[in-house]
Order: sequence, then structure tokens, then C-alpha cells
Amino acid sequence: MKSRSRNGIIIAIVAVVVLILVIVITQLDERYDWTETYTEEGGQPYDISLFLDVLENSSDNYTYLTNVFSDTGYLEQTGANMIMIAKYQSLDSMEITYLKRFIENGNKLFISSRSHSYLLAKGLNLDSTSFLLSIEKQEITLPNDQGGFPFSFDQFNNPVDYSWSYFPEHSKYTELGQFFNENGTYSNHVNINIGDGVLELHSTPLIFTNYHFRKEEVFEHVNEVIGQIENKTIYYLNPTGSFEYNGRPQISESPLRFILANPPLKWAWYIVILLSIIYVFNAMRRKQRPIPIKMLPENQTEAHLEVLYKLYRKEGKHKDLIRIQVKLLQQFLKSKYGINSKNRDDVFYSELSEKLKLETEYLQPFFKDLERAANNSTLTDRELMEIDQNISEFYLKCP
Repeated sequence: MKSRSRNGIIIAIVAVVVLILVIVITQLDERYDWTETYTEEGGQPYDISLFLDVLENSSDNYTYLTNVFSDTGYLEQTGANMIMIAKYQSLDSMEITYLKRFIENGNKLFISSRSHSYLLAKGLNLDSTSFLLSIEKQEITLPNDQGGFPFSFDQFNNPVDYSWSYFPEHSKYTELGQFFNENGTYSNHVNINIGDGVLELHSTPLIFTNYHFRKEEVFEHVNEVIGQIENKTIYYLNPTGSFEYNGRPQISESPLRFILANPPLKWAWYIVILLSIIYVFNAMRRKQRPIPIKMLPENQTEAHLEVLYKLYRKEGKHKDLIRIQVKLLQQFLKSKYGINSKNRDDVFYSELSEKLKLETEYLQPFFKDLERAANNSTLTDRELMEIDQNISEFYLKCP
């Protein structure tokens, strides 16, 4: 019971500490999330809300598609544009079928992502293992009228290593754009004709993020990449919802996604998981329990000693008789007064005198005589009778 109570107190203290940490973290200034999110939800560095605002205002007919199947009116369009931006993109066969049908009707689909292999392998029968490659560089150069400007993936406003994706030369596409560095020039923008339309693939989606799009040279570069689309029908396809056509909630709307998108809630979630793991391991640990000592019941112990006393008396074993008398006396003091008489020190005599209302000067000689008699192998019958009489008198004096 004590162990359970202690564990309960510890868990309560930890829960209070976690609650305080969550409150403190939520009161701190909002911290930016420097991961590539590509969502339209707000002001994180690698959201694309600025780009989507500009895209919406640049067209008289703009539609935001939550997924491929949410509004299939785009399948009847001709001369329209569809744009999709994501860190990595993978589409299933049904989604690819819808998008190919859109392109074949004479429309343009523009996808900017660091991964197109699955899309190309399923929809265009291209070699997915060699079509998209990466190079580990901290910085690249994007072209403009002045020859180019530096471009990097920044975290906390400082460049870090990044895997830049590009397209090796291939006979099935036409190169539209490049980036370059000290090692050479790499294709990052291509198009492929499908039916009456065109599929444009772009491998540097970072240019559309808030952090870079606010810069003038990047804004101009984006205009060159997506082309002149003013006053045309534009669809933006949300990549995070493209898989959700069966009535389930979109990933961006799920409770876990909401928790992980908010740093205070995310850390609280991690702490709760950690504490749960610690609690499980603590509960699984084997608890050591004291091994119970098997003792005869008190009444059986006394009966046993009385039987031995009668036996030893017949055999004339005086010393053993005194020892049995001592054991019976110890049992009596322990059961009735809660006094352990094995260690007879000053504390013992003081406690015994207080409980029995007897003088210490009487108690000390009494127990010393018993101890001498229990170790005397030449005890006579007369001495045994005197000790028996002393013990009987002691019992009578006890309250």
C-alpha cells in the first residue's frame, strides 16, 4: 500500500510539472517551424501562403481543390492551369488517371516537388530509378537577367546542407529551366507533352515558400517559372489532401497533425509519451516482497514448550527446564506487553519497569539469576525449585 501511495504521489508531481511546462511554453513567443511544410495555413517560413495569395489575385477564375476528387469540374476544362506544390509527391493510379485526363483535354499541370519518380513511373512509363537525382550542396544559383542569384535552404536564417533535386537528360521531355553551381549546370524544370496538353515538372519547390518568395529576385524568378497566367482559369491542388477521397478527414485536419503543427502541444505530446513509457517500465519491474517467516501460532508454541518442560523434568535436565521457562517468559512479555526481552539493556529495564510497575532493582537481579541458571549444568533440585518459585512470584506481580 505504501509503494502504491508513493507511486501515486510521484505521478501527481510529474503531471503538475508537465502542466507547468506546457503553460510556460505556451506563454513564450511563438517560434518558427523551419521544416518544409508547404501548407497554406499561415506564416511559417516554408509555408506557401504568400504565393497562394498572389496566385488567387492573378486570376479571375481561381479554384482551390482540397483533393483530386473533391470537385471534378476541372476534367471538362480546356486551356486551364493546375498547380501543385509539395516537398515529396506520390499519387496513386486513380489520381494519376484523373490528372492525365485533365492534361489530355488541352490543359497544363504544373507540379513542383523534390520527388516525381512515382508519378512518372506509373503515368508515363519512364525509368523512375534514374529520372530524378539529388546533389548535396549548401547553396545553388538560380538564373535571372543579371546572370543569377544565390539560393539556399536556410534554418534560423543561416544556410544548411540540402539535397537539391534535378532531372538528368531524357529524350521524353524538354528542358525549360536550370540551376547551377561550381560543379556544373543542372536541369530543374522540364515539360512533357501528353495528348493536347502538357505536364510541367519542377524540382525546386523552395522558391514558392514564404521565406524566399518575399524576395524580389525570387518573385521575378517564380513568374518566369510558372509563365504568364493572368486572366486564365487556375486550379490549385492541395497535395496533403489528394489521397483523401473516401470520406476520412484530411491529414491537415486530424488531431495529431494539429498537435504536431503547434510546438507547445508537440512538446507536451512528446513528454506525455515519454512519461507513459517510464510508467510502463516502472510497473513491469519486479517488486521484491519480504519472504514470510513461518511461525507456530502463539498458543501452539506455548503448548509445545509445556510438553518439553514436563519431559525434561522427568529426565532431570534442570538447565533445559530453565531455558524453557525463560522462553515462556519471553513469549509472555512480548504477547502481553510488546516487550522484547532478548536484549536486556538499560532501555529494556526502564521500559519493563514502567509497564510492569516494578522497581529496576528487583528486575535486574531476577533476570540475571535466570541467565546464570540457564547456563548452569550442575543445578540442584533445590535451586530449580527456588527459581520456579521466583518465576511464579514474577507472574503474580505483573499487572
